[in-house]
Amino acid sequence: WNGHVLGHNHTCQQQDQVLGRWYVRQGSTLIAETNSSALNIAQSIALLVVGVALLVAFVCYERFYAPHPLIPFQLLTNRTVIICFVIALLHPVAGRIVGGYYFTFLLVAAEQGNKWATRLSNIGSFSGTVMAVAAGFAVRYTRRIKYVVIFGFICQTLGTGLMIRFRTSTNSRAELAAVQIVRGFGVGCISFPIQAALQSASKHERKLL
Repeated sequence: WNGHVLGHNHTCQQQDQVLGRWYVRQGSTLIAETNSSALNIAQSIALLVVGVALLVAFVCYERFYAPHPLIPFQLLTNRTVIICFVIALLHPVAGRIVGGYYFTFLLVAAEQGNKWATRLSNIGSFSGTVMAVAAGFAVRYTRRIKYVVIFGFICQTLGTGLMIRFRTSTNSRAELAAVQIVRGFGVGCISFPIQAALQSASKHERKLL
């Protein structure tokens, strides 16, 4: 009986969210269509305006009218959620800034061939994945996420400083690889623990939605 009631409530919530999902889907689709080469400037602007208006309507609907909002407004004032959101936004941006020129740096400044430039560029992703597993075990047994994230930022700062230090063609491949391994440690200790911290701040029902 309890399972039937819970399933019925979940179905009702899904039905109540149809309008909100329609706003998001249509608004996102219209904004994406503005990049189409088949449209002129006026049509692109019109689609952009309507798309943004639909997204604004979605936020207003969720805030004032939705029986079961998709947006957890009560979590937006939670300090943990705010900090994790800022980190989740800025940390990938910082990584992309480095990744945008690092391959070219390896080819031109570091005088590495295409094969080694590819390998050195991918070492960070591999070490980050390995470190994420280790960070998961550390959080599991210590019950502390904050210290893992702080350690990740230390690794990121150290890795950035080492990149500045090893920026010439006289540096060996081992030195270049070590820098990316350290940076990967930072990524592994920041990205996934931040997601875990966000999940810990939300209710089980919110995660399902």
